Amino acid sequence: MKKLKVLVILVIIGAICFGIYKIYDESKEVDFKIKMTDGLQISVDGKEFKDEISKEDILNLSDSYKDSVNQIPKKLGNVSSPLRVENGKLDMYYVQYVKGNEFLKAFKEDEVNCAIKDECVDKNYIAFDVFIKSDNPVTLNLTKNSNVKSRSGKGNNNYYNATRVGFIVEGTVPADNSDLAQSLSGGNRAIIWEPNYDINKKNEEGFLSYKAVDEEIKKEISAGQVDGNFSFLKVTSNVFTRFENNKDTELLDIQAGITKIRVYMWLESQDIDMKPNASTNKLMFDVELGAKK
Repeated sequence: MKKLKVLVILVIIGAICFGIYKIYDESKEVDFKIKMTDGLQISVDGKEFKDEISKEDILNLSDSYKDSVNQIPKKLGNVSSPLRVENGKLDMYYVQYVKGNEFLKAFKEDEVNCAIKDECVDKNYIAFDVFIKSDNPVTLNLTKNSNVKSRSGKGNNNYYNATRVGFIVEGTVPADNSDLAQSLSGGNRAIIWEPNYDINKKNEEGFLSYKAVDEEIKKEISAGQVDGNFSFLKVTSNVFTRFENNKDTELLDIQAGITKIRVYMWLESQDIDMKPNASTNKLMFDVELGAKK
């Protein structure tokens, strides 16, 4: 009987340890970082600046930015954006396929302030603020070191081919007036980076546009009847890079001072490489920004 009790205890301890490991492992899988070069600096609160920020900086953000709305879910789901900006934020729609994936619905998904906790369970895209400090007006380049890749090697369904990264410039304040930087929300245009565009055969042929969801679709429609449907909008990303990226690419302009930028990372449901109701937690977003020479 004692041996049985010991065995039961060991099994319970093992299950707990496995559970802790599993939770830790999953919380580390969807990851990102933004690195600055050429003397530029970046911050997650507009006050403490350095050369690079990571997901951990967002997760550990203290009371120094109390009004932040940083959404960091464990995984990315099936969403679509018409690239429209309202009140400084990008419109996003969660896309749900039903009836054998032959029909779909779409629902507006607004971001909330959550960081890998209960409030983020049903969220499907990443959104957060960064602040960039520059002594002079500058055109930011997306350097050749920027990429989005799978963290699990081969066999991850190539979802990195369907990723998008959005940047919304919310405004700029003088470098000596950082307290006002957090309240900036005047962005009205999104710059969209589409990495790995050349992996898709159709993209190689020049078909870079796609039909994004443009409004809620509460009554299911045929997934094969997107063309001509007013619930969809033809869009094209602003910036494209190849899987084997070997050159810097012009991204956006910022003024001298502290510039607030809203950043989005998601899986585009309407990308041809995306699968119905797909999700993944095995992506790494590497963003490196420098000054155009």
